[in-house]
Amino acid sequence: AFQGELDLAKPFIANGNLKVEGVFDVSWGGVSMLNAEMAMAQALRDMGKWDYLINLSSTDLPLRTRAERAFIFEPNDVYGKNFMWGVLQNTEHKQKRGLYHDFTECESHFFRVADDAMVPAGIELHGGSSWFALHYEFVDWLTECFSGGFANATMGECELPVALLDYAQYHLSFEELYFHTLIQHSPFCGLVIQEADLRHIKWEREKGETDGCLHFEEVDWCGNSPRFMAVEDWNEGRAKEPPLLFSRKYRDPAVYDHMDAVLGLDSTEGMGEELRAAMEEARREADRRGKTNLNNMAQGKPITSSAYQEPKTNKYEPKNVVDGDLHTRWSSSFEDDHFVTVTLATDDKPVCDITEVVLHWETAYAKHYTVQVSSDMETWEDAS
Repeated sequence: AFQGELDLAKPFIANGNLKVEGVFDVSWGGVSMLNAEMAMAQALRDMGKWDYLINLSSTDLPLRTRAERAFIFEPNDVYGKNFMWGVLQNTEHKQKRGLYHDFTECESHFFRVADDAMVPAGIELHGGSSWFALHYEFVDWLTECFSGGFANATMGECELPVALLDYAQYHLSFEELYFHTLIQHSPFCGLVIQEADLRHIKWEREKGETDGCLHFEEVDWCGNSPRFMAVEDWNEGRAKEPPLLFSRKYRDPAVYDHMDAVLGLDSTEGMGEELRAAMEEARREADRRGKTNLNNMAQGKPITSSAYQEPKTNKYEPKNVVDGDLHTRWSSSFEDDHFVTVTLATDDKPVCDITEVVLHWETAYAKHYTVQVSSDMETWEDAS
């Protein structure tokens, strides 16, 4: 997948307006997210002069054409300001964010290690969202603070960026607070448009959806994520005033095709023939699934697992794998080599014809796994 992205990016890299950095292994809630953002800021600054650094999620979709997006930043009373959503963090906010606890990141997990942490004194913490648009002048000032190394950036205006980044190494989701807090205590404090992350997001849950306490696989805390949306939600975001630039999260291929049609885009433009063919085949497959309603023979079948989280509440029990609801899930304990076993055969149909296996992963997923089959539930072989 990454090679496909590089193939798509080649003409833009050749034009000098795109830079591809190595993949960062980030954990939800971990400081690795902030470290990756800082590295991206430095990489962009090294490319020369530009206007805005906009932090994007892999699930962000544009609501505007490039010309429309540029127009939003053009007015004299807007250009040069920084866009972000955040509020002053009171005691309740700090408690919910886990700021009174120390964490440490290790092997893609953010572990809680102490419960008596101190919060920074003498400054007000602001923030609440990872999504921002930072103007070049602010990014230039910030990255310049670190250009000579930490040892040379501990005095004057650069003292706070260094101290906050050091504090962030041991505190949960601090990338949602770092830039917001820093800009409020910097020479750019008057150049902020608050409550403007320029995104259409929906947090409210529909009936049957998870209660919003997520990401246990990645962090010893309770996280949350916005819900997935449909075509009508994308249309709603595009109609918002003042105008928004992006919307998330989506996973229905119909949304991508609708977006391309409305914005006049061609998602395959500039692709090599092999990559273009793969994209078109993926679209045909998605269309086929929608029209034929392929049978899910695993739904509702008996299932067991080697282990699962929170057995007292059954919140992550194995039956969630086969309940047909994409808003529930099984979650193993934090160890390798766990598995689930589904009994597909019945008395009426002792042999099953399996044409494909489709896995819907949560944000955290197995880097390596094996699908095996058995006719007696004792002897297993890899599926082919």
